[in-house]
Amino acid sequence: MLSTSSSSIHIQISYRFGADYYAVKPRTYQGIIELLNKVFTEFNSLKSDMKKFLPEL
Repeated sequence: MLSTSSSSIHIQISYRFGADYYAVKPRTYQGIIELLNKVFTEFNSLKSDMKKFLPEL
């Protein structure tokens, strides 16, 4: 989930309702680039772990 809110209550509610990931929208272009790099790095790491169980990935 991408949100402008950094409220811990909003984050907790989002996870409670099924969000897999919560990110606060960066204010700068560079911040967006850094966030996307982080998201894709974490996704690739997760994907590698999932290949143990789902080899078709």
